[in-house]
Amino acid sequence: MKMKLERVLISTKPDIDHRKISEIVKLLRSKNISVFSLQSLPNVPEFKNQKLDLVFVFGGDGAILRTLEKIVKLPKIPPIVGVNMGKVGFLTFGESDVENIIEKLKKDEYIVNRKRLMQISDTKVFALNDIVIKCSDLCDFEIKIDEHDNFKVRADGVIVSSQTGSTAYNLSTGGPLVIPDIELFIISFIAPFSLSARSVIISPKRKIKITSKKLCNLYSDGNLISNVKYIEVKYSKKTIDILREPSFSFFKTLKKKLELLF
Repeated sequence: MKMKLERVLISTKPDIDHRKISEIVKLLRSKNISVFSLQSLPNVPEFKNQKLDLVFVFGGDGAILRTLEKIVKLPKIPPIVGVNMGKVGFLTFGESDVENIIEKLKKDEYIVNRKRLMQISDTKVFALNDIVIKCSDLCDFEIKIDEHDNFKVRADGVIVSSQTGSTAYNLSTGGPLVIPDIELFIISFIAPFSLSARSVIISPKRKIKITSKKLCNLYSDGNLISNVKYIEVKYSKKTIDILREPSFSFFKTLKKKLELLF
């Protein structure tokens, strides 16, 4: 549906040129759009849980994850538009000219990629890409799927990834690439002791329970959360909408970003 654009949040990567952002703020205001900011920007009000229609994230996928961390506890997360700032991203819109993006949103020339967030049970910790439990050295892990199936692995850590996170930490451990419209869990292992330890694909309806014999670091989308010996991971009811151009191609993005031969 056509996008209402009256109140917009801006979030940026740390090293962005603030002069560029000032020009973008000026453009948005010229279109009668109120602008708020997650970071400290000159003459832009700080975001304090105001009602929003849209979030503009200027940077790559990492900037989107950092932004999500700060707004994930809102009752309803506004749609997110990622604006490339020099690099190809899996989560960004595909167009770098903000004025063109605004016109496309107003003309309904975009697609919505809705994603459910993973959650660590009994906490308010959510993740879009992955949840990682990692020790400083080799550790014994027991992994249980619901109450029925379980297996053990010796490794430096365990990654529970979504389909969105298949191109992140999961990929660096040899895990599978998954197209973004198939919801699932991927369980991958960090430096496993056995060569037979391979990634496992799990239904999103299942709950994953991981127990370690040592105290390990717990990460959500790369952010250190706490030290634990046990976690439960599930898909939550909380969703985010990533807006993209209709011409977005996962495989073309793979080729550009990862230099894979498709």
